[in-house]
Amino acid sequence: MLPNVIQKFSDIRIVQSELDGMLQGPRREAITLMFIVIANVPLLYFLNKDWFHSLVFTTPGEITMVFSAARTLNLYRAVTMKKYEIVRNLRRGVAKAI
Repeated sequence: MLPNVIQKFSDIRIVQSELDGMLQGPRREAITLMFIVIANVPLLYFLNKDWFHSLVFTTPGEITMVFSAARTLNLYRAVTMKKYEIVRNLRRGVAKAI
């Protein structure tokens, strides 16, 4: 009886570590995407100062930056939630199987 319970917990731990590994990918992608979007603004300063000033100090530029940031965060949320839903369903399936 006890070895069966220990084996089930060992299986659960293995599956949990695999699922945690699956969740690291979307998180890493999201952080990279946000870094690229945020790093573009200072990079624009060095590439073309006139465009930078138009983007940062004018109302249309500020609206564009807000729209870009909102779109990036919304895209990140949608992709991440989709991947988390897949992993959540896998966890439920594993829990039912054990």
